[in-house]
Amino acid sequence: MTKEEKLLPELLKYYNIETGKYNEEIAIMEQEIATMMEKISVIRAGYGFEDLEEEIKTLVLEEGISSKTGKTLFIYKKGSSKWDSKKLTAYAKDHPHIMKFKTTGKPSVSVKKG
Repeated sequence: MTKEEKLLPELLKYYNIETGKYNEEIAIMEQEIATMMEKISVIRAGYGFEDLEEEIKTLVLEEGISSKTGKTLFIYKKGSSKWDSKKLTAYAKDHPHIMKFKTTGKPSVSVKKG
C-alpha cells in the first residue's frame, strides 16, 4: 500500500462530494505545511536563522515541547511558581502559624568556565 493510499481515508474526511472540492480546512492545512516546509528549508540552508530564531521560540512556547533544528536545540521549560517572600514574611507577622511552611535552602556556589 502506498503512502497516498494510506492517507486517502483521512483526506476523504475533508472532501465535499456535492461541490467536488476539498473543504477549506485542508486548504488551510496545506498552506500551513507549505509555510513550515519553507522555514525548514531556510533553516537547513543556514540562512536567516537569526530572523527565524524568535519565531521558532514562539512555536516552541505555543506547542509546549522542545525542538531541534540542525545543531540548535530549543528547550521548552514550563513556567515555575514563585512566592513573594517579602509579602509573605510581612503577612506571617500577623499570622505566625504559616511559618511552619517556610523552609530555607542551603547556600551554594556555581562555577562557569569559559
